[in-house]
Amino acid sequence: MYKKINKTIPTLNIDKTDIYGYPRIPRGDGKSDYYYESLRDIEQNLVCDKRDKPFVSSPHIHSCFEFMYCVNGYIDGCIDDVSFRLRPGQLAAVSSFVTHEYESYDADALLLIIPRRLAVGYEKTFERRSFDKVVVDDDEQYTLLHQLRAIYSIHMRLGCCTGMDGIAYKQLIASVCSTFLGLAVYCCGLRENIAVNSSLIGALDYIHSHYNEEIRIPELARLMLCSQQTLSDQFRELFGMTIKSYINHLRANAVCTMLSTDASLTLSEATERAGFGSIRSMLRAYRREYDCTPSENR
Repeated sequence: MYKKINKTIPTLNIDKTDIYGYPRIPRGDGKSDYYYESLRDIEQNLVCDKRDKPFVSSPHIHSCFEFMYCVNGYIDGCIDDVSFRLRPGQLAAVSSFVTHEYESYDADALLLIIPRRLAVGYEKTFERRSFDKVVVDDDEQYTLLHQLRAIYSIHMRLGCCTGMDGIAYKQLIASVCSTFLGLAVYCCGLRENIAVNSSLIGALDYIHSHYNEEIRIPELARLMLCSQQTLSDQFRELFGMTIKSYINHLRANAVCTMLSTDASLTLSEATERAGFGSIRSMLRAYRREYDCTPSENR
């Protein structure tokens, strides 16, 4: 069984606006590599923003559901190797762990990113499934746009609430997000996608919460009710790395964060808090991530 260690999990030093802070995943098919936005999955925050300035995003994946609605102008995009030009009144839909990218210089758009924790009641719906259509037209009543604007209004007005108001906000936002997901399923349909499954997502959630503790992969697989081989193969297929390599990525990043934010912290203390078994193993992982030692990067 897993032994709980009383440590404070350090905040990862990943710049939300700099995609190159995320793990780079080689596709192996001659196309551009993509990135796993691990911080987005770790924080599990709702995003509902207006996009009215030029923006470009490199190919990336995450476990959240993402929607881009074009109000004016146009947006060039690619979802799961399907290229398109998003025009006014159209919605682009991105499922969990589907590669996507956008580029726009003159569009007014609404962006909605729903973390899986808010996809209440849809766990089985999206088990080994993703959206069939990646771009759909809104109806004559602009139902999709009205729903998005309602979520945006609730998020902007009540998102900073605390106490009982904060509880009410969480319940309300979960309800409207669930409603929008249902509408998206109706409009986009679903298709089989074996990369999206509860075992893999559950393993990621566990790793993100416990990476600074000892994690034994056989026990992790048993916890996810699947074989070690199956979990390892699924992880490598999607992320292009082993489970151990990903854990070491998180730990090395944690060491970098702690040393850059606390000058009094020793290398040994940072190594232990990040979950490394020794300074030697930490240095090996750190060099792999940053191509230097912590002292050279401090």
